[in-house]
Amino acid sequence: MTIGSRTQAELLAAAGRRLSAEGYDVIVGPDNSLLPAALRARRPDAIAVGRDPKLVIEIVSERSESASRMAALREALEAAPGWKLHVVLDRTSPASTMPSVADDEIHAVLQSVSQIAGVAPAAAVMLAWSALEALVRRRRPETFARPQSPARIVEHLAAEGIVLPGDAAFLREMAASRNAVAHGDLQTTVNPAAIHRMVALVRDLAASPELALQEDVADDMPNAASPGFIGS
Repeated sequence: MTIGSRTQAELLAAAGRRLSAEGYDVIVGPDNSLLPAALRARRPDAIAVGRDPKLVIEIVSERSESASRMAALREALEAAPGWKLHVVLDRTSPASTMPSVADDEIHAVLQSVSQIAGVAPAAAVMLAWSALEALVRRRRPETFARPQSPARIVEHLAAEGIVLPGDAAFLREMAASRNAVAHGDLQTTVNPAAIHRMVALVRDLAASPELALQEDVADDMPNAASPGFIGS
């Protein structure tokens, strides 16, 4: 599969980081000289070498052409001892994914949230969650490409240790307020101070190395002299 979209490239980069942590060297768009003869006509998206088994990495979507390509790769691998197929699932589609929003747009929304928190807290809490969802989608597109529930965002951030337990508990409370407002509970009271705290938390997350842009993380990856990720 040709890596043509930013989302697919980021999926491959994320897989590369995971495999690098396991001791592999990951090479995107490998030259034929690095492939066994049986695979040279198949042009895999990437390979992982440096330990056994060697891996052929392929991004797979739900489209029918992906199924036929996987069948061809599996057939080719039967003639390539020591190699194994490593599939990266791409569950995104143009109809179901949300666009990525630039950091400056997210910060502009957070500024607006701060300005209206005291006069329209119900609207502010909705915008604050929109900013948080936009941020995690920007930084983790392979996880958050589709529309997300506040609960899933919080649980993912907590499970990854990106937010502390106290901040996760606070975000759950804010999610409950957001959901009440979204579903028509017009009597819900949202404390402006809580909104300002959420704005500060989202800004902290934007600056956090644990939620860094993927291209920034890639810049810090090891070079070819040690297990790492090698792009074409």
